[in-house]
Amino acid sequence: MAEFKFPVDASQIMLFARSVGDNNAIYHDAEYASGTDVKGIVAPPTFVQASAQYDPKFPLRPTIG
Repeated sequence: MAEFKFPVDASQIMLFARSVGDNNAIYHDAEYASGTDVKGIVAPPTFVQASAQYDPKFPLRPTIG
């Protein structure tokens, strides 16, 4: 899969976590997350796969024709 980059901020992570029904504070509470081993807000593991849809060369992307 090709490498691609796009900006992600804490609000997008929070919205994604809410959309998949995950209330873990590490996904939305900066104060809580700063006290964890990773020292900040992180994205749910499924975020990485869901974001693959933005890659124009994603192999599962539907094509016309």
